[in-house]
Amino acid sequence: MLGSFFFRKGRVIHARFRTLLGLEAIWQGFIESASEGTFNFRSMESPTEPFDDCEQIDMESTSLLLEGVGKRDTYQGLPKPLRDLEGSLSRLSETLEWKNEENAVLAQRIWDLIAEPQSLKELQQKLKVSAISFLDVVMEMGMNGQAELFMDESKIEG
Repeated sequence: MLGSFFFRKGRVIHARFRTLLGLEAIWQGFIESASEGTFNFRSMESPTEPFDDCEQIDMESTSLLLEGVGKRDTYQGLPKPLRDLEGSLSRLSETLEWKNEENAVLAQRIWDLIAEPQSLKELQQKLKVSAISFLDVVMEMGMNGQAELFMDESKIEG
């Protein structure tokens, strides 16, 4: 099974996609969505697999859909080597200065792991977050001079 999504009254309450839970599972599902596949729907009182309450999704369905589509579009607009998590990341400054409260926790988790340069693939796997959430922070760290992304420039188009 690739994913499991539990709905109550038309809203996604819990989500699991591969190893991700909650909203991160939803975002990864959007960026990996394909037009082919098999879906099974069952009506039941509670999920078949246990979900931690801290991963419960509390977002209105329309907002969830719009944000997910926006994240998918942003992700698709990134260069393929970046989407494939090629390259590595390292610190450029001694301390992390972060203003974006929405992803501050993830930024700190990344920061803690990049005292030495880290492969993007390995780093993202350690963090258990969607690729788009991870890349949003990586790009923001690069733009504000906190970290440097090393990539093979010959693989980057345009």
